[in-house]
Amino acid sequence: MNVACSQFVAHPTGLSLTLTLNEIIAGQTARRAESDPMTSWLSSASRSKPNVLFLLVDDFRPFLRSYGESFMVTPNIDQLASKSVRFDRAYAQQAVCVPSRLSFTTGRRPLTLKVLDLKTYWRDPVRGGGNFTTLSQYFQQNGYVSHGAGKIYHNGKGGGDHNSVEQQDREKRSASYIYVNETATEKLKDTLVTDHAIRWLENRDTQKPFFLAVGFSKPHLPFAFPQKFLALYDETNIQLAKYRTPPAGLPRFVLNSWGELRGYADIKALGLASNELVLPDDVQFKLKQAYAAAVTHVDDQVGRLLSRLSELGLTNNTIITFISDHGL
Repeated sequence: MNVACSQFVAHPTGLSLTLTLNEIIAGQTARRAESDPMTSWLSSASRSKPNVLFLLVDDFRPFLRSYGESFMVTPNIDQLASKSVRFDRAYAQQAVCVPSRLSFTTGRRPLTLKVLDLKTYWRDPVRGGGNFTTLSQYFQQNGYVSHGAGKIYHNGKGGGDHNSVEQQDREKRSASYIYVNETATEKLKDTLVTDHAIRWLENRDTQKPFFLAVGFSKPHLPFAFPQKFLALYDETNIQLAKYRTPPAGLPRFVLNSWGELRGYADIKALGLASNELVLPDDVQFKLKQAYAAAVTHVDDQVGRLLSRLSELGLTNNTIITFISDHGL
């Protein structure tokens, strides 16, 4: 099952990036620029290895203006996309967090990794597919400082190959599928992850290039965001799906029973039977509104991180990627 997701690779000039990993870590960027006009921006860069900022978002379908969703308020990601190589046909290997994330961080298919669920540890000598080198390991083995913040691997299971920081996800204890709360003393998880990433950039080892992976947990359920972002979306710009009921004769097994969503108290309170697969229109509206607000919250954090990257003078020598593990 292939699920569309958002993905692009950026350099400030927005020209096509055709470098291989080996060329990046070997510091061959300036030489490559001489023969590849699509990477001519590299001629002004130093011959040192470029930094890499790897931005990863959870359960993120292409709800961005840069992907044609005009009602979305995502100025920071859209600005990044405008300077990037944007992939319009990016597909997840599987519509589940763990196999998808492991696939693009190891370059192996889920079947090779023997991971098709949320529980299997891929380095397990009995159940796993093998002790493969991950993206962060590869950079680390080639002279980079490799660091991570937030959700990179599911539940932090990455084999200990980078210093992933998982902030406590108190939003998951919410009884509602919507968690609206952020104050100066109680920050949401993705705000804390961004804070950590910024501190790391400010205090990093400047003698080495870095590979920094930053994993945002939203817009995964529960949809968490500051109240101000919810006000950006209402009946004037949120439209329900045109087709909201299954077509006649469609086999039941192809439908999603939204089991995760059913676990929240406010959904349980609707009293829907287990075989009911259509939510009331007002609930569908609230879900889409909250999802959009959560995306804007992530956009705000991306903006904070990229602004600090620029203030530190790192933008012109940093390759930035933005990817989601799968759609919704």
